Amino acid sequence: MIDDRALARALTDAVLATPGIVAVFPVKPILHAASEGIANALDLDEPEVLVDVDRSDSLLTVTAHVATTSDCSTPEVLGRAAEALRAVAELEGVEPAGSIVVFVKARLIADPEA
Repeated sequence: MIDDRALARALTDAVLATPGIVAVFPVKPILHAASEGIANALDLDEPEVLVDVDRSDSLLTVTAHVATTSDCSTPEVLGRAAEALRAVAELEGVEPAGSIVVFVKARLIADPEA
């Protein structure tokens, strides 16, 4: 079975590839802000894992916070993103498939002309 960091990386890539998603934000912004400051001070790259993966017993919880474009229906984009995250988790061998809970939250709706 894939480890959580590799799974989170694959999930981040999947949600970023979803049409209508323009950005993915860290689920834990305070920790990310602190790590970002340290990363900048040390001249390190931005973290590549932004989707949160939590395993407890037989349940996998996937959480993503995203920005969508305003020229698409945000509820439809969030639905497509959730489907993509579930599909990747299943593809990576998370079993049983019914034990996957996916949360996708829109934190920003961006104007594509801005």
